[in-house]
Amino acid sequence: MVKEPDQQGTEGATLVAPASGTVNQSYYHSNAGNVIQINHGGGWFTTYLHLQSRAVGVGAGVAQGTLIGRVGRTGPTSNNHPHLHFELGYDSNGNGEASWGYSGAERVRPAFNGVTYGGGDNQTHRNVTSRNCGTSSGRVYEASSANGWQSLPTGISGVSGSALAVGNVDGTKFIYTVVDGKVYEASSANGWQSLPTGISGVSGSALAVGNVDGTKFIYTVVDGKVYEASSANGWQNLPTGISGVSGSALATVNVNGTKFIYTVVDGKVYEASSANGWQNLPTGISGVSGSALATVNVDGTKFIYTVVDGKVYEASSANGWQNLPTGISGVSGSALAVGNVNGTKFIYTVVDGKVYEASSANGWQNLPTGISGVSGSALATVNVNGTKFIYTV
Repeated sequence: MVKEPDQQGTEGATLVAPASGTVNQSYYHSNAGNVIQINHGGGWFTTYLHLQSRAVGVGAGVAQGTLIGRVGRTGPTSNNHPHLHFELGYDSNGNGEASWGYSGAERVRPAFNGVTYGGGDNQTHRNVTSRNCGTSSGRVYEASSANGWQSLPTGISGVSGSALAVGNVDGTKFIYTVVDGKVYEASSANGWQSLPTGISGVSGSALAVGNVDGTKFIYTVVDGKVYEASSANGWQNLPTGISGVSGSALATVNVNGTKFIYTVVDGKVYEASSANGWQNLPTGISGVSGSALATVNVDGTKFIYTVVDGKVYEASSANGWQNLPTGISGVSGSALAVGNVNGTKFIYTVVDGKVYEASSANGWQNLPTGISGVSGSALATVNVNGTKFIYTV
């Protein structure tokens, strides 16, 4: 698949999941370059070759519309020609994956809206949209430390399974979600009615929210650029000037009225602040997942949490951003949340669809909360008067 006319915009073009599922392959192949395969359930798989970059790792849960990578020309079989090699596959031998890339593989010619494509038929098709998958039906659930982590539905549905942020303003909890590239706000004070903010065109998986003196700030990514909107400006989405970032990793924290944004560019973590005109400066943290990032403020010290090869690391502004292992391992590379309760830091992770909690007070032992069946890439937490709340999809 190439963009037309004349392939303009093909290289680096956004690639999103066509339907929900779990990533079962994400690696660099000697011939096909960057490869991702998604298990959509029922034996069906989709495979993507020659990618410029991969935004999700093995085990990540994705929703329809989740950014999974960018189109490129990696691997010798791309012939140095930017394009997306896409295959639909069916696991006919039941081994948990679909073979691809050669004659006789478990690939199936896909039919979009009654028209069958593929097979080297030398035809050119423009702007083909599949309506096979319907729309996302992700539902938001709330659990709290006060209810034994029972995961109860909020009534919010139809959201992206990979974009979720939550904030606390004077005891009222606010949830932010993404539906078809538009940001919605719901609050515990309005019975979780999900109302449009007017922000649109955003990545379905990069979302962060902060509170400064009662004003709520939302941060989003549009085409690799970070935007800021606030409840004080009618949610106008204004550019910060930060660009080239991952469309699936974003975190923010408030320290004494100064807002800090953390982003990922090519596996490296950058920090920008409202006090430096949003200059995106390197922290020195590298090799991280492009979609798992969380930050918290503890008495003026900023802590960043990242995932490298399924392991959670902690770095702080007080240690020169040395990325030190917590000992937590085997986690999703795209779901991470952190909270602060009276100086104790709590990390929430996802392992095989189950939510775990670890704290700085227990030596980072990753203990099950009992919450299960969640998307591997949507997780948020907030502290309200000492009670911890977790939000999942």
